[in-house]
Amino acid sequence: MRTLLFALASLFALSQSAIAQTTAADWAKQLRSKDSVERLRAANELGKLGAGAASAVAALGTTLGDEVPEVRNAAADALAKVGKPAVAVVGKALADEKRQLAALRATGQLGAAAVELLPAVTKLWPGAKVDGTAISDCLRAVGEPAIPHLITCLSDHAMNLDVCNVLRHFGPNAKAAVPALLQLLDKRGVRGAEGAAEVLGKIGDPRAVPALLAAVERSLPKVDSTINAVGGNAMRSLGEIKAQPDKVVPLALRVIASERRDQSWLYHQRWAIDALQVFDARTPEVLAALRAFLAGNPGENKPDAERVLKALGG
Repeated sequence: MRTLLFALASLFALSQSAIAQTTAADWAKQLRSKDSVERLRAANELGKLGAGAASAVAALGTTLGDEVPEVRNAAADALAKVGKPAVAVVGKALADEKRQLAALRATGQLGAAAVELLPAVTKLWPGAKVDGTAISDCLRAVGEPAIPHLITCLSDHAMNLDVCNVLRHFGPNAKAAVPALLQLLDKRGVRGAEGAAEVLGKIGDPRAVPALLAAVERSLPKVDSTINAVGGNAMRSLGEIKAQPDKVVPLALRVIASERRDQSWLYHQRWAIDALQVFDARTPEVLAALRAFLAGNPGENKPDAERVLKALGG
C-alpha cells in the first residue's frame, strides 16, 4: 500500500512539473503578443511560477525592453523570482541600452544572487545614459552583499561620490569601508572626499574622528567650494559619531567664532552648533560663545543657536 501511495505521489509531482513547464512555455509565447495587456498578464503569471518559470528566462529577458513600462517591470520582477537561473540573462540585458533600466530593477531584486553583476552595474555610472538614481536604487536593493564591490569602486574618481551616496544608506553595516573612505577623505580636489566625509558620520566609527577634525581644520581659513563642502560634512559627522568631545567641542567653538558668513560656512556653523548640543557642552565657555554668536550676525543659524543655548541652560 505504501509503495502504491509513493508511486502515486511521485506521478502527481511529475505531472505537476510537466504542467508548470507547459504553462511557462505558453506564457513565454504570449510575451510576444501585440496586445500589451496580454504581455503584462503573461509576465505576471510567469512571476507567480517563480523558479518554475526558469524555461522562460530568455523570453523574459527580451521583454525587459518592452515599450510599455508596466510590462518590462513585470518581466524584471518575474526574472527576480526565478532566481539564480535568471542572472546570466539579466547580465546581458545590462549591456543593452534599451533594457538597462528594467535590468537594474531585476538585479536589485535578485539580491545576493546578483553580486556577480555588480561590476556591470557600477560601470553604468560614468556618463550614465540611464537615470543614476536607478543605479543607486539597484545597489541599495542588493543590500550588504554589495558592500565589498562598492569599496573597490571608491578608488575610481569617476564614480566614488555616487558610491558614497549608496554606502551611507548602510550605516554602521558599512564599517568595512572605513579604511578606504579615510583614504578618499584625504584626497584634495575630488568630489568623492565630500561624500566620504558624510558617510563616515553615518557609519559612526570613532577611528574616523582624527581625519574628520583635520578636514574641518583645512576648511577654516579658506573660501573654497570643494574644501568647504568636505569640511562642512566633516563637522556634521563629528557630531554624529559622538566621540572625543575634548577635541570636537573646542573646534566647534572656533567654527562658531569665525566671522565668515559665506553660504558654505553657514553649514559649518549649523553643524558646529548642533555638535555642542550633542555633547551636552554646558560649560561657561560654550554658553558665552553662543551668546557672542547671537549678538553678532548669526544669519540663518540664529534659530538653531537660540535653541541650543536654551537646551544647554543658557
